[in-house]
Amino acid sequence: MMYLEIFLKKIIPYAFILLGFVYISAQDVGEEAVLSAKTILEQNNLSIRANQDIPVHSSTDSAYIYQIGANNESSIRVSGADSNVNLLQNGNFNKAGIQLSSRSLDYNMVQNGDGNILLDYGNGPHLNLQRTIFQNGDNQNVVIFGSNSLTKNMVLNVQGNSEMVTVRNFN
Repeated sequence: MMYLEIFLKKIIPYAFILLGFVYISAQDVGEEAVLSAKTILEQNNLSIRANQDIPVHSSTDSAYIYQIGANNESSIRVSGADSNVNLLQNGNFNKAGIQLSSRSLDYNMVQNGDGNILLDYGNGPHLNLQRTIFQNGDNQNVVIFGSNSLTKNMVLNVQGNSEMVTVRNFN
């Protein structure tokens, strides 16, 4: 019981202060720090026509993978009636593994930097998922397990180096 009192009185307040500092510093990144997929493609002489968006979707399944750099890997395995996946890997040694089941899927991911990893596994056959994930920095790990109504329209923007984000979605 004594250890619990020490923990509650001395350690927990510092943990909240630390979490508040991390939250404040994470919100301090300006919009100009986030490069869009279109900007990255244009900077690497892969520009598309001015009147064309990235990408133009039809009402069928599609996957667009743009890899700029060396030793980038991606694996996409999705099932659903209407799935559109866009991956942009700008850098070296980036990895993306996506394995999702949903009613419909609109998935956009940008890895800008080196050594970034994204793993997204989920089974939500009754959900219409929209996911947008930006990794801007080096050696970032993003792991997403599951899909539910709370994260069906998730936007995740990770900035900095050696960051790790794990999202667990279970009903």
